[in-house]
Amino acid sequence: MLVLNDYFSGFLCFWLIVSNSFTDSQILVPLKEAVSECAGIETFEKVTGIELPALDRIPLYSSTTGAITADCYNRCRSLATCSAFWIDYTLSSCFRLGIPKFTDSTAEVEFSRASSYFERLCLEGDICSKAWATERVPGYELAGYDDVIVRSVSTRKRCSELCLTDRRLPCRSADYWEGRKECRLSREDRRTQPGSFVKSLSGEFVEYIENTCNGPVSANKGRKCEWEVQHGSEFSIGDFATKAEDLEECQKECENYAAFTCRSVTYDTISRGCILSGADMSTTSTKLLKSSEHKIYAQRVPCVDMALECNGNSMVAKLKTHAPFYGKMYSSTLSSDCETFGHGKLLTSIEYPLNGCGVTKEADGSFVGNLVVQQHPLIQKRGDSAFRLVCFFPERNRTLSQSVAFGKESESRLVDAASASAPIFGIATSVINSTAKSPSIVLRITDRNSNDVAGVSLGDELHLIIEVEQQSAYGIFARDLIAKSGTNEEEIVLLDSRGCPEDPAIFPHLKKTGGASHSLMTRFEAFKFTNDAVVRFQVYLEFCRNECSPIRCDGENSHGRKRRADDVEILKLQREIIVGGLLDRNLESPSGQNVSEIFEGSNQMLLCGQKNLIIAVIIGFCVMQILIVLCCTICICHKSKEKLQLEPTFCATSGLPYSRRPSTLISTLGSIRTNMRD
Repeated sequence: MLVLNDYFSGFLCFWLIVSNSFTDSQILVPLKEAVSECAGIETFEKVTGIELPALDRIPLYSSTTGAITADCYNRCRSLATCSAFWIDYTLSSCFRLGIPKFTDSTAEVEFSRASSYFERLCLEGDICSKAWATERVPGYELAGYDDVIVRSVSTRKRCSELCLTDRRLPCRSADYWEGRKECRLSREDRRTQPGSFVKSLSGEFVEYIENTCNGPVSANKGRKCEWEVQHGSEFSIGDFATKAEDLEECQKECENYAAFTCRSVTYDTISRGCILSGADMSTTSTKLLKSSEHKIYAQRVPCVDMALECNGNSMVAKLKTHAPFYGKMYSSTLSSDCETFGHGKLLTSIEYPLNGCGVTKEADGSFVGNLVVQQHPLIQKRGDSAFRLVCFFPERNRTLSQSVAFGKESESRLVDAASASAPIFGIATSVINSTAKSPSIVLRITDRNSNDVAGVSLGDELHLIIEVEQQSAYGIFARDLIAKSGTNEEEIVLLDSRGCPEDPAIFPHLKKTGGASHSLMTRFEAFKFTNDAVVRFQVYLEFCRNECSPIRCDGENSHGRKRRADDVEILKLQREIIVGGLLDRNLESPSGQNVSEIFEGSNQMLLCGQKNLIIAVIIGFCVMQILIVLCCTICICHKSKEKLQLEPTFCATSGLPYSRRPSTLISTLGSIRTNMRD
């Protein structure tokens, strides 16, 4: 093995650009031993978005057209005095460095900067022969995905070697904590877990290291990965130039390229030039995407392992993931019966009946359905995928077969919206359709500080914004805005077919945001349905050139009724949020304790009821008390009457009732006493 490593270090450590006269392209081929002395494998490390001070720039190579990374790479490797080089893609120039820079915490990364820094490394172990084996991002980490922690790692270079050679797991990235001398290896990277790739807030200096020897997830298993396409755009960072007959061939060049991991392409439809890049929009900035009429930008999105099973009355799509799936799979019909949520498993499936969930029967007897795979359970974001599922039923022997057609649902997400039988709305709303004239538009729900929200509380002040790109030549008209529950069982009309609000107290008129902008906005208070916290907003938009004439709604202007002659197209947008109700809020006691703390601290019963119920109980109690007192009074009076009847009655000789006069009583007693003596 040592002899094999020495062979590779001499044979594969140096690359040269050779011009191919038949295809007019550039190829990287091994030539001879590297100039520098390296006992292991000589490679490079790439850092994107770093600015090199002008004083440190020693010219290495410059060109007027094409990608220059390969030229700069080979020139630096041929010079013993070149330890690193820096490329300015805007100037199409590169500069060499005798001593490496950006090795400490002073390195500042700006993702919108069209530049890359390549530093020469000599690594030990079984390292791949790609032009650069690792990519580094100073100051960033992949939080929460530490599979293996190795302590007492003296250098970042050693941490890179551990990730490149570790056999305990397929290491896709590592975080190196310089102060702790700690190397944390992970099965994930910034593309598989983009939400966890964050700037370190701990105050300690950390560097994110990505293993580029590993290609896109599942790509090495022969599965076809998706492409996100944007017409009329080109990417500012290009690493290798070749030729291709069409965009599909250019994409295949990227998938099969071996010198570095190709992640995006820019294809020129006129010159048929194909520029391969090791970077993409998911790890840089949208500012690096420039408008270009005859060019097409396409980038690889995470590979999806999707299988389809067909039977007599349904089709079953099965999604396999390398990490627990907590997202959502659903049909474009948005029916609650045609969706399923991930529960943290590696296998998630969904079943469509052949007579429902938007499944249609084609002329050839096949059944076609649409499927959206959403990584988040509530919201759609970049990287989500849409699929066209096709089940074939041959008439000869009714043998069941199936196929999965990737990349035919949305222009901005996949390839061509026009080829889909039922467009899926909501995915990548930044691009409307396949025509270059259509404006980019987004439906946003924000708080009062203009921050997008996904979960809010009942009564919170929210803004619904239909945001149109600033340079758009079209005005928009919003109509048929409805709010649905998450199960689609309940809905409320907010704007009618004219664009007028049904109840301005719940949802007022849409108004222009001001200035030259065509965007619309209104302010409302968060509401929810009784049995569902999910509120899904759905609105139809119509376009008209320049401005749309507003319509009068109860004395208010609502933007706005379209001009009939200027009708361009109709677009459906949707957005959903979670609204917490009254029972979702934390109840607090005057002392600041919550309800659970009151139960645990005092062990007393807490009675909660409605106001009317409490009043009724009090009135009933009072009536009962009155009845008890009345009954007691009647009983006492009755007993007293019986007692009086049992006592002797004293009467006068005249037969009249005895009158209780003092004198009469005395005389009567005297008579009785006399009679007794006798």
